[in-house]
Amino acid sequence: MKKGKNFAQFSDPSKPVLLGSRSFGNMPEIPDDPKEAFLWFYEEYKKLKAANSPQTAIPAIGCMQQLQIIGGRGNEEKTLRETFGEFMGEDEFRNLRRDSQTFPNTI
Repeated sequence: MKKGKNFAQFSDPSKPVLLGSRSFGNMPEIPDDPKEAFLWFYEEYKKLKAANSPQTAIPAIGCMQQLQIIGGRGNEEKTLRETFGEFMGEDEFRNLRRDSQTFPNTI
């Protein structure tokens, strides 16, 4: 996976932005490619889920935004199935959507 922009400095107004251009210290770099970025956010999401962390909202929101970049707003579920369906189960989209909607209550 190639490295992209430092997420704390990400401020392209033409793309959805997870947290805007706020500085959160030493943030990891998010890949420029939306598919790679989705996988990065999804990996973080799965780590937090496995640890039973209540803070799954941020990476879930990141996943949803990358799906919007890839397939357009309103097509997130279709994009997930078409792009990542070969290695994701049926419930993955529902879980991502549910967890993305818990923000800011879990932070």
